[in-house]
Amino acid sequence: MLTDAQWTVEVKCARYSHHAYKFYMAIQKFKLRKIGQWPSLEDIAGADIEKYRSQLKDGYFRELKVATGLASHGVGIGSFVYLRRIFERLIYQHHEELPSPIDGFAKMRMDEKIDALKAMLPPALVKNKATYAILSKGLHELDEKTCQLYFPVVRAAIIRILEQDFQKRESDRLEAELALQINEINRALKG
Repeated sequence: MLTDAQWTVEVKCARYSHHAYKFYMAIQKFKLRKIGQWPSLEDIAGADIEKYRSQLKDGYFRELKVATGLASHGVGIGSFVYLRRIFERLIYQHHEELPSPIDGFAKMRMDEKIDALKAMLPPALVKNKATYAILSKGLHELDEKTCQLYFPVVRAAIIRILEQDFQKRESDRLEAELALQINEINRALKG
């Protein structure tokens, strides 16, 4: 009988053999255990957020990936820390885009900041501003298990905020590009 052994199980896609997963397994003291995998749970769980990289500058994209990775490994409170930082960063990014800053903005409570910026914030952020209160409660009062339970919903709220921001920025970019092309054609026709 095998008492201690390690091996790798590789699973490949039937259509594209470069789509593969590797699982590292071990038998230790008559128990079968998965001791690792490639790609990592963080890589798998974070594949859906790649398009938001340009929106989350200064390491915040990496923090979103870390939050996802921590949650995939059963770390609830730690994942909330990163999500809260990202939520705050989204608020401050919108404030920085204003032509002139709002007086006393830094001293406002988060719900006041959201109300002050609601005209320019993604609707999902304004509608779901309670997300910040959930994140704060997770840091200060909730246990690991409860944070793990709430993580997917809170992450989905942040992804929705990022998606609405992404769509608005993409729409603005396309409109500007179209206006430029129309003006070029108009100039060419006028000779």
